[in-house]
Amino acid sequence: MDVVRYTDTYGYEWDNSAKGSWEHRDYLIRAFNDDVGVDQLIREQLAGDLLDEPRINTEQKINERLIGPMFCHMGEHRHGNSMQFNGIHQEMINNRIDAFLKAFLAMTVSCARCHDHKLDAISQADYYAMAGVFMTPRWTALSIDAPEKNDVAIAELIQLRDEIHSRVGEIWTAGSGPLASGKSLRKWASENRASLENAKTGDIAWLFSNWLNKTENTWD
Repeated sequence: MDVVRYTDTYGYEWDNSAKGSWEHRDYLIRAFNDDVGVDQLIREQLAGDLLDEPRINTEQKINERLIGPMFCHMGEHRHGNSMQFNGIHQEMINNRIDAFLKAFLAMTVSCARCHDHKLDAISQADYYAMAGVFMTPRWTALSIDAPEKNDVAIAELIQLRDEIHSRVGEIWTAGSGPLASGKSLRKWASENRASLENAKTGDIAWLFSNWLNKTENTWD
């Protein structure tokens, strides 16, 4: 975690929050506790979002592999668009390259930014090829939920939707009250315009509750 520059905020003047960084921290802890192979851990952190088979955590119902690439999101970040300032974005890319090679190859190659690496077979061309890799991705947020995690909640929402649809249909076709027709609804809205303009969400919910209970549609 030290090598990849783990942090909860990015520092600098604005101290921007490193959103989701704690997910990567917990991901690493779980991987060590579950004895995940180092080869697997490296693949997940480099390209976990591209691997075909998910690694599902059955207890938390999340896809662990989708958390791995958060590794690439650590390091230097500035507020706003770093491309607008000469050198700033390039420093951020250099930081990622440095963290990447230290973490996975145990090598420091930042000097190849300016010339062929003196002690190892890393050319300046190799450095900028890697810089192109880190410069081109479009960073996006991914849902790490396992496919079935929200099945129960979704089923309940579908049931509620159907019940609401049925009840509103009954009221709409009842032939009385503001919802009897478009004309009666416009008339009721016009008569209660002042109350509706100043109404809060709770007031409107109370009014609809009165409609559902077929009580008198008036304001207290």
